[in-house]
Amino acid sequence: MKKIIICLTIILSAIFIFSACGSSNVSADDFTLEVTTNKTNYAIGEEIKISSVLKNGSGKICKILKSDNLISVRLIEEGDSTDFIVPSIGITYLMGTEFNYDTSFTKDIAGEYTVYVIASFILNGKKINIKNDTVKISVNQ
Repeated sequence: MKKIIICLTIILSAIFIFSACGSSNVSADDFTLEVTTNKTNYAIGEEIKISSVLKNGSGKICKILKSDNLISVRLIEEGDSTDFIVPSIGITYLMGTEFNYDTSFTKDIAGEYTVYVIASFILNGKKINIKNDTVKISVNQ
């Protein structure tokens, strides 16, 4: 009798965990990508800090497939290409309420730059690319 109760408890716990982690009714619209910089005007050689937060507003823990970096960041000089090479996807990750990613750059050339950030992952068999709103910065002499 004890073994039956233990087995039933394990089975019910597993069902609860898998139903709580279900991603089938979660969509790309449930995710937002927020990007901030520590300021917008920098001197040549000064550290440019960029913080990115991918938020999961679905209220569920989602199982996603991602590359090594869930979030990729580029700092593009005005007039340059904004094409991203998104790495191949293959690491399973449990996405809770948010994923934080901080990075920094320095620039040796004065000019106007745009911060481009993209979060790439597969959810429910569909590739999702979420891009940030445009953030512009200036690097001055």
